[in-house]
Amino acid sequence: MAVAIAEKGIDLIEVSGGGRGRQEALRARARHSDPALEELAFAGHASKIRDATRPTPMALVYGFRKLETMHQAVDMGLTDVVSMSRPFIREPDLVRRLQAGQQMVSCTRCDACSGDDVFGKTMLKCQLE
Repeated sequence: MAVAIAEKGIDLIEVSGGGRGRQEALRARARHSDPALEELAFAGHASKIRDATRPTPMALVYGFRKLETMHQAVDMGLTDVVSMSRPFIREPDLVRRLQAGQQMVSCTRCDACSGDDVFGKTMLKCQLE
C-alpha cells in the first residue's frame, strides 16, 4: 500500500499501527533489530517501508520517549519527522521543554487517557494529573 501511494505522489507517509485495544504481539513483529531503536514499536516496519518508498518523506509515531532516540531516528534516515500524540496530551509545551534541555517526555504510556472509562466520555487529557 505504501509503495502505491508513494508512486501517486503523496506528500508524506506516517508509519503507525494498532490502535485502541490492539494486541502487543502485533507490535512485537514490527520492532527493529537495532537496540538504539528499541523504544519505537514500529521502527522495523518503518525501515522496510522507507526502503521501498524513498524519497517520499516519512513520519514515525508510537514510542518516542527519549530526545536522543528522536535525533537518532532522524539522523540515521529512518524517518524525516518524529510524530507524537500522547506526550503532547501530557505536556502541551513539550517542544519548548525539549529545546530547553529536557531529555525525556514525561508520558509513561499508561494509556489511562484512552481507557474505556474515559475514552469518548470526557475531554482528552492526561489522567495522572
